[in-house]
Amino acid sequence: MLTNNQAIETLATKAKNDSAEIEVLIVNDEKTSISFQQKKLDNFNRSQTQALGVRVIYNGQEGTAYTENFNQDAIEETYTEALANAKVLQKNYSPAFINKQNTPPLEDLFSKKLQETSVEDKLSAAKTLETAAIDYDSSIIAFPYNALVDIEHDMTFFNSHYVHLNYKINCFYAYSYTMAKKGENVGMGFKSRVAKSINDLAPEKLSRDSAEIALLKTEFSVPPS
Repeated sequence: MLTNNQAIETLATKAKNDSAEIEVLIVNDEKTSISFQQKKLDNFNRSQTQALGVRVIYNGQEGTAYTENFNQDAIEETYTEALANAKVLQKNYSPAFINKQNTPPLEDLFSKKLQETSVEDKLSAAKTLETAAIDYDSSIIAFPYNALVDIEHDMTFFNSHYVHLNYKINCFYAYSYTMAKKGENVGMGFKSRVAKSINDLAPEKLSRDSAEIALLKTEFSVPPS
């Protein structure tokens, strides 16, 4: 298994040998997803994924390829595939590369405070997602899909124009599906939000808004089919 820098070194060497230019993006994702059902913890799942994409410019033509396998052979095969794709194209291409002068600002993408949020606070917010909707109105009959997700992206970017960047992005994501029933009418509400803190995520308001949408939809009868 190659490290990010070893994978980039392998790709850069092969591109140089072929008189090609490359652009590489590596993304390492960590996610924690938490959800409740019937006011009890239903899911607590942590996952990690890693992926690499490469863009090869050869004789004014572009090819791309992608892999989730970071062993030596897979990285080399990904480059070979991107190069082969570039050779297939029949039109000239003028690539745009980020250079050191036009590198975009990468400030405020990562929140240390978010990273330090306790598991207890995450569990409490995830539980609130369900209870706020269920307790909102007696017509709320189900809360089938909901989750609080803690997402962290670690991204490495490299190109042949001497740009080599590493930056992190993190956020909370929450969503709430709520089902309501009045008489024969059933309504489904949905709300979601991305935020940098649990306070800004406002899980109670999010779920109440979802419940309100579901209740509103029960006011419209469905014509018989």
